[in-house]
Amino acid sequence: MQRTTGRALGRRAFAAALIAAATAVAVIGASGAASASAATARSHDPDAQVRMNQIQTVGTHNSYHVENSTAEKDVREAVKPGTGRGGEEYSHFPVPVQLSLQKVRQVELDLVLDPTGGRFTNPLLRQLTKTGPWFPYVMNKPGIKILHEEDVDYRSNCLTFVSCLTQVKQWSDGHPGSIPITILLQFEDGAGPNFPPYTIKPLVPWTKEAMIGAENEALSVFPREQIITPDDVRQPGLTLHQSVTQHGWPTLAESRGKVMFGMDNDRNMYVAGNPNLEGRLFFTNAQDAIDQPDGAFAIRDEATTLEPLIQQLVGEGLMIRTRADSPLVEAKSGDTTRREAAFASGGQIVSTDFPTRGMAARWGTDYYAALPGPLAARCNPVNAPSFCKSAQLDLAYRGRS
Repeated sequence: MQRTTGRALGRRAFAAALIAAATAVAVIGASGAASASAATARSHDPDAQVRMNQIQTVGTHNSYHVENSTAEKDVREAVKPGTGRGGEEYSHFPVPVQLSLQKVRQVELDLVLDPTGGRFTNPLLRQLTKTGPWFPYVMNKPGIKILHEEDVDYRSNCLTFVSCLTQVKQWSDGHPGSIPITILLQFEDGAGPNFPPYTIKPLVPWTKEAMIGAENEALSVFPREQIITPDDVRQPGLTLHQSVTQHGWPTLAESRGKVMFGMDNDRNMYVAGNPNLEGRLFFTNAQDAIDQPDGAFAIRDEATTLEPLIQQLVGEGLMIRTRADSPLVEAKSGDTTRREAAFASGGQIVSTDFPTRGMAARWGTDYYAALPGPLAARCNPVNAPSFCKSAQLDLAYRGRS
């Protein structure tokens, strides 16, 4: 056995201490680096940092629409040439299919009043084609109905406002990883379509009280906490417009699994008495009133000519809906100019009648409007933060939530 001197033991103890200290420093350093990395990851968490106006997605125009039957088209063409084979020859899949398989995150509904029920049960085209009433067990009941033009373009894949919203809610509840779904509302009234020699009765006019009735129908489906409202966005002491331009919209963490309602028309009636949309459920279309107190959401459909303006509004903090196409125009021509301008504009919602490849094949083109690859949302090309990752935004497409 080799004798170890005290001096040697001292040197070895000192060396061991140095190694232990170095190891401790390394561990602490690694732990600190890991903590810093984790903190960086948290600071760049899309749920916590990316806002709902910093993404872009696709919506459908007249999302409920189903075209006339062949017999109805023939009657329309015979009665009024040019109307049987026109811009209304497009059909959408049911709303849940659009949300699940077509990557749609905005739906558009045309609302018509039917306060006593039965107003739209027996459309003129069904009388002329002798096909009988249209779902009388639904249409005879009072409530808001969903259709494009009474009597001549009435078919819908969800007949009532409540049934359409119920489809959205059931899908949303089953896909909590989805970004918020926007529901665009167009309040239809006025004279009926011109269809001589037949006279089509005018629609029941909308009033603010009737719009509050629409709010109540929405609340019969969605609880208040599942709806992003103007009150949720407005900051204390600021108008709604100032709030979105100075502080932005809710983050994805605050808005996943929720819906937001936007209006396409009748702004003046709806803001009367509520200039900041206090207590209201729907965001107005600030088409010609961007700088007014309620100016947070606007529709700018002509992206081909308005691309710079849309980019400016998006940069200022507004939510914008624009359109990639008009019914059958691009589908027949195959022209993608408007589509490319719409996506480049940064409009948060790009609306189309053809959200997937193959829908325009009947017209001899491959036209469609969709985000690239398996994306239901992407980082907005105008205002997304640099750390935004498109693949991390919407987790619901094809059951990834």
